[in-house]
Amino acid sequence: LKDLLESRISGALTKPKAAVGIKRQVGTLVTPTDPTYVAATHTLTIPAKAGVIYQVNGVTKAAGDYVITETSEVEALADTGYTFPANTDTSWTFVYIL
Repeated sequence: LKDLLESRISGALTKPKAAVGIKRQVGTLVTPTDPTYVAATHTLTIPAKAGVIYQVNGVTKAAGDYVITETSEVEALADTGYTFPANTDTSWTFVYIL
């Protein structure tokens, strides 16, 4: 609040409601582990990480190795009771090349 008042007084905020509040989500912080891809074998590895759900092309996948046959999007989602830190990478694209 002090910074907001100082910003308003200094003229940094020129509109009455120009301040943006950021609220952290509630839950245990967890950072997703990056999945890996070996192009030579077309093998995508989904890591095991407590609190993280991984989806490949929109389908939830368990940890393990998967052979892909097309370019694939992997997305990490926070499981119930968990949250990711701000600015965490949560999506990856792996390009399938024959």
